[in-house]
Amino acid sequence: MARMLPDVMAADAPGSERRIFELLRGSPRTAGWTVLHSLGLSSAYTGAYGEVDFVAIVPGQGIICIEVKGGRVQCQAGVWTTTDRDDETHALSRSPFQQAREGMFKVLEAAKKRFGPHSAEARCPLGWMLIFTDTLVPPPSPDFTPDELIDARDLAGDPVAKLEACPSLRIAGDRFGPPAKVTLASLAEFLRPDFDRVAMLSTTVWDTERRIGVLTGEQYAVLDHVVENESSLVHGGAGTGKTMLAVELARRAVAEGRSVLLTCFNRELGLWLEARAREIGGPIRAGHLHRLLREQILASDLRGELVEGEFDRGFYELGALAVASAGTQVDLVLVDEAQDFPADALVDVVEAFGVPGDASPARVLFADFSRQALYSAPADARAKIKARLAPANFSLRRNCRNTRRIASETEALTGSFECQADEAQPLGVPVERIFYPDARGQLRAIDRALQQLRSEGFGAEDIAILGGQRRDRSCLGGVDSCGGFRIVEREARTASSQVVYSTVHAFKGLESSAVVLVDVDPQPTGNGDALLYVGMTRARSRLIMILSEHARSEVQRREHANIARSFAGGA
Repeated sequence: MARMLPDVMAADAPGSERRIFELLRGSPRTAGWTVLHSLGLSSAYTGAYGEVDFVAIVPGQGIICIEVKGGRVQCQAGVWTTTDRDDETHALSRSPFQQAREGMFKVLEAAKKRFGPHSAEARCPLGWMLIFTDTLVPPPSPDFTPDELIDARDLAGDPVAKLEACPSLRIAGDRFGPPAKVTLASLAEFLRPDFDRVAMLSTTVWDTERRIGVLTGEQYAVLDHVVENESSLVHGGAGTGKTMLAVELARRAVAEGRSVLLTCFNRELGLWLEARAREIGGPIRAGHLHRLLREQILASDLRGELVEGEFDRGFYELGALAVASAGTQVDLVLVDEAQDFPADALVDVVEAFGVPGDASPARVLFADFSRQALYSAPADARAKIKARLAPANFSLRRNCRNTRRIASETEALTGSFECQADEAQPLGVPVERIFYPDARGQLRAIDRALQQLRSEGFGAEDIAILGGQRRDRSCLGGVDSCGGFRIVEREARTASSQVVYSTVHAFKGLESSAVVLVDVDPQPTGNGDALLYVGMTRARSRLIMILSEHARSEVQRREHANIARSFAGGA
């Protein structure tokens, strides 16, 4: 017997559909099937509202869209009509065969728009069938084949066997192969979801996202004080809101009529800052510093000395000279990720944005020297900046990006106690660790993680896969799709249905609602903790860690040791 959704029919349902409902529910051949009755399809998916009488989800085969016509069926001069048992005639706008085919294509289009055109759901075999409950098959025509129609005579025999032999479903199956069980379950959930189960988690995620990103009292205090100083150094761990403060300072300065340079080390963060600058408008230049300096050098008489691809001390010296010679003055310089630059070179560049002989511009540097220095910043970088700029120092210690559970997991695995989750932060759902035994198991684990996020209500645009290596060297090298999602690198993303893959390095300074972390295992020795720390703290609401089975003992050791440290005050 099939599982019927809904399990009872509406009181005003036509008798012909009632007959098919009972047939599909009661046949032993439909065991394991899920059948949806009267499926509406929003015009937002298909361009016009549509309805399919029955959608049969058949394990191992795919989906059959079934159109049912009862009573008398006629076609005169190409115009189709049906006459019901009350002897009322109804003209059809198109043939029943076209209706059945269009219903199938509407389901396909909805799946493509929901899951992406290259997803497993969009490649699930689909077919269509027409059922005349009270008449025999019409005369042959190019519009259909007899195998695509079940008539009154077939209903007296074994109609389900004819459904299973659906020609269009067989052709699609030959093209795409049999659908996976999880693919059919995903489609069933999309086409007729369990609202209670999905809504609870969606509400939790929405509340989490709404509360994350609100400025804390600590951040307001920093905003109020940095404007009183010529130079400021704001230090804080991941998630304490350094980038958010930099953007807010830029917005306030532009509103006061001041010119601003808003820059950083990371290219991807630079692109994000450029987008924020366009939103703010006014006299603001934004982007990662290497690009901005390169543009200055190429526009100057020093362009012949530029060595493409090299960002050593000489590059910064050229950049500072080009800025100074061009008289590129700004009133405020904001530098995020200051820990990743050579300290002396960065100060030279910052000071070059002032007019020679005049006071230097106000400057605020944001940094995390303890945990996020992924580019081997020297140990004395902070001291050098202090010696050169004599900045006022401010600390941020409240994590306002991650849920408390993500922050706690980061503490447990990295021993980072520099900043604490704000009490106002939502608790969030637990961080999930999935351990894999081998390379094949690793891909299965990632597939499972993505399927799970989708079932929880996360869209592709909400998810980032972050790895410790470039994609071509990672576990996803050569893998175009996983978990029903198309996987693309960040710069290649062209559609919201694609999930982004990025290295942790490239994603530093950015964040995502959900993160799947791969190829970043805790190591008993070495300097991998900075990578692990940065990767984990990119997730705002949901974090799934794909970890090697070999790392399990190290994870447990760290967890026990750092829990003990947390009770001792992080000492």
